Amino acid sequence: MTDHTEHDLRALLAERGWLERLALRLVRDPAAAEDLTQETLLRAIDRGPALGGSGGASDARRRGWLSTVLRRLALQRHRAERRRRDRERAWAPFEEGDAESLRRAQLRRDLVDEVLRLPEPERTAVTLRYLEGRSYAEIAAAQSIGEPAARKRVSRGIARLRERLDEQHAALVLPWIGQDATTAATATAVAAAPKAGA
Repeated sequence: MTDHTEHDLRALLAERGWLERLALRLVRDPAAAEDLTQETLLRAIDRGPALGGSGGASDARRRGWLSTVLRRLALQRHRAERRRRDRERAWAPFEEGDAESLRRAQLRRDLVDEVLRLPEPERTAVTLRYLEGRSYAEIAAAQSIGEPAARKRVSRGIARLRERLDEQHAALVLPWIGQDATTAATATAVAAAPKAGA
């Protein structure tokens, strides 16, 4: 490690206390704040000497970059935690003999199977939109297309699902609302989509 790199590393590590305080304000959990701080510092170290050094301008630039990375990591953690909680609620253990719960589980599986049977690129677009909760802008970026094209792919995918699911089956999916938000969103979109030739 060169003197310059050691100096850069020391400058980054000097920000640890400030980063931990910021992380704690964002997540309000000391263990999670420590994890976020470490991940942020690791990303900064991977970036190399560009963030090191000291002095007014470089200190402000380094803190700005670290703050942005930390906030993004905290947002990703929050979204992942929310998705995990939604999945746990949706797949809570069924009581033995609970026919309604078993029926809902079968409907979920049927709907996911139908989504997986969609041709590309509609399958990925519908999956990103309704099963992962991504925005149209995020879908467009993931598929390297414009936002209008992303909307069109999702719309075509939902129309294909609507054609495949009969009205009774699609209507049975609607009671999921409030139990599994992402699957309910897909079901609602499928039920609301006009059938071909209608």
